[in-house]
Amino acid sequence: MKLVDFLIRIIKKNKKLNIILSGGNSPLQYYKDFSKKKIDFKNLNFFLLDDRIVRNDSKYSNYNNIKKSFKKNKIIYDKILPLNKKNCRGKQLKKNIFLLKKYKVFSILGMGPDGHFASIFAGSKKFREQIDIKKKPNYFFSEKLGNPRLKRVSMNLSMILLSDYILLILNTKNKIKLFEKILKFKNTSSYSIFYLIKHAKKKILIYDGKKFLKIKGISTIVNS
Repeated sequence: MKLVDFLIRIIKKNKKLNIILSGGNSPLQYYKDFSKKKIDFKNLNFFLLDDRIVRNDSKYSNYNNIKKSFKKNKIIYDKILPLNKKNCRGKQLKKNIFLLKKYKVFSILGMGPDGHFASIFAGSKKFREQIDIKKKPNYFFSEKLGNPRLKRVSMNLSMILLSDYILLILNTKNKIKLFEKILKFKNTSSYSIFYLIKHAKKKILIYDGKKFLKIKGISTIVNS
């Protein structure tokens, strides 16, 4: 089953649905394809998973690149908010948490070649806080990390775990091998993705860019 078709199937099962969108090049074409489908987009809420702290019109901005993917769909386009301090605090944060808890959540994530996801990097000064599931769901602002090396803002692990479905796009053989290694061995806690696997194993779906993969120990809900 194709990614967009599966997402449509989830939407049809739920009157309201929250969709968490990651950046990077991998999911952008899926967003474009999805935006052309004939469904009621008014019943969907959209949230950015993370972003680099740059100008909204920067080529490094997830907000900018994702908005461009949805530019022909005004309903989605208008619903996507940038992850600035205003939208990550106070009333907007409370609203986001309320919606994420009230309706089913479908999250689209990627994984970096170093095993990071969202903007949760094992090398971050506050990594332990970011992956601590005892912390309340929230956004965090980090020091300069990743490639390009920039300050970032992201949902913490507790917020991501509000998801009912976590679609992980692993579109290279090296990423799939790394994921399987982390899943299999116990001494892989130095990789960020280890903690997502640990706490959300039954929610994760693996997509290689063309099809869903069957990986032992990971959810096969796509086939249900």
